[in-house]
Amino acid sequence: IGAVDNRVALHSLADTNEYIRAWTIQLVAEDRRADGPLLSKLTTMAQKDRSAVVRLYLASTMGQLGAENAWKTAEILSQRSEDADDRNLPSMIWYGMAPLVHDDIDRAFRLGDGAQLPVLPHYIRWYAAKAKGDSLNRIVQMIGNAEAGTRQDYLEETHLALTGQYRVPMPDAWKTTAERLYQDENPRVRRLAESLGAMFGDESLYPRKRRVLVDSKASLEERRHAFRILSQAADPKSIPLFMDLLEHNAFRSDAIRTLAGCDTPDVGKALVKRFASFSEEDRTAALSTLASRESWAHFLLDAI
Repeated sequence: IGAVDNRVALHSLADTNEYIRAWTIQLVAEDRRADGPLLSKLTTMAQKDRSAVVRLYLASTMGQLGAENAWKTAEILSQRSEDADDRNLPSMIWYGMAPLVHDDIDRAFRLGDGAQLPVLPHYIRWYAAKAKGDSLNRIVQMIGNAEAGTRQDYLEETHLALTGQYRVPMPDAWKTTAERLYQDENPRVRRLAESLGAMFGDESLYPRKRRVLVDSKASLEERRHAFRILSQAADPKSIPLFMDLLEHNAFRSDAIRTLAGCDTPDVGKALVKRFASFSEEDRTAALSTLASRESWAHFLLDAI
């Protein structure tokens, strides 16, 4: 009913019942009428209140009391190590600060560096990578400067942020960082870096992956990884190699799906030529591919 003025609020925030304190925080935030003394009280509660319920309500109202208050609350709550394993609090703190990250990425990184809640640095780096531009460039710099033990974590976060995206503008820092990552002794680091390189259109990566793809002595998993990189990058020089893979059972289905995105007449010829040797499933995929472009449909009609 709008009856929670500052006097009532300050009195209720000192109540011994944690739910009275928590609901007072919510009502104050809903009215957006918190003044200096009230904001100061909320800051003190973020630092000292022993109730996880109260801290959860503080986190849930971060976005309603102004950007600077949200930053301060996030910085304080991120230091409450007793909430590290809480089911809700770390995520609620993140939801409250996420809209502010892109406006002050340096402050976000500082918060992450000092946070006692382990998930927050992961969220911050993931979100920064997702924003691309300068934020992504900063993340790539961090990957390049990271210790071996944390480099994989940074790459995992960045890869997760960009998964499913293609032709992402290459960060400037990638040019000086990529080659070291491609040669890292950790195979998972190498593969994550190569996958990112494909997203960035790093053409220096493609020749070595083409060599692996055609190397019969390489393991099947290595060749599959090379195929994923080259197909993800839509490397035009790999199209003849993809067509050769139509002869291989282990690659045929994936090759047909990949070739569907390659606008060249040679694809139509290759599919028709090998059609009789395909399984029923691969024939269906090949027919769909041949019927998807006018130039290929002519080869299909001629074959019929």
